[in-house]
Amino acid sequence: MKEFQIELKKISRSKHGFVIFAVTLLFAIATFTIISVLGLANNSFTFFLRSFSAFTYFPAFIPPVALSCLLFSREIQDRTLIYAFMRPISNHRLLRGKVLATLVFCWMVVILYALLALIYSISFFPVSSSAYDHHLVEGFIRCLLFTLYTCVGTAIGTMIAVLVCLLVRNMIGSYVVSIVLIIMLNLMNLKLDFLNLPFQLPISTFVNPASYYTIEFNDFVQRLVGITCLNLFVILVLFVLSARLFAKIRRGKGNI
Repeated sequence: MKEFQIELKKISRSKHGFVIFAVTLLFAIATFTIISVLGLANNSFTFFLRSFSAFTYFPAFIPPVALSCLLFSREIQDRTLIYAFMRPISNHRLLRGKVLATLVFCWMVVILYALLALIYSISFFPVSSSAYDHHLVEGFIRCLLFTLYTCVGTAIGTMIAVLVCLLVRNMIGSYVVSIVLIIMLNLMNLKLDFLNLPFQLPISTFVNPASYYTIEFNDFVQRLVGITCLNLFVILVLFVLSARLFAKIRRGKGNI
């Protein structure tokens, strides 16, 4: 827990944290304005899901990649990670602290955007169920599950970025490789979607968000649970691989 607090303080005191929150607010303002002006939503639930699905396409990737580069690549590049290795703590404990701090900050960003979308949707759109929800409760649950799924998605983005950072060990290089890799995964998913194949790669964004809020509630839940379970498995695998690389770097800390 101490390591988590230390790493979270690094994030909160860095310019990265401020920039991420500022970009989130600007993206929210732009997205809400576009949806409202173009009339892309006729009730609060549709607005929330449309605006939030736009958030999952790219902005949800920026915080995990930026913060992973800050806590891993930058410290490896500047050799400041050596000081952490000198402390009598295990590799897993140190790695968990960094990963958890990144995730918590990213989840704060997701929750902030969700709250802004919820407040705006209730304030400017009628609170009524869509044609795919039988009552209001299903609409609220759909929005909640969509938000939770995005949190799982940021964990995928985080672990991809952490693994890349431990391999590349250069801040700019890690950032570029992570973003390119995530974009490639999305393009592959898009190709699979166009081919109407019943398979989706584990990745933090929906290929076609509309296909998730324009289906019946029970189908939505079943589809969401399936891909979330696959994502959780991939997160575990990426963490194990990252832990092995982290231990290898610690053993050869003089060559960082």
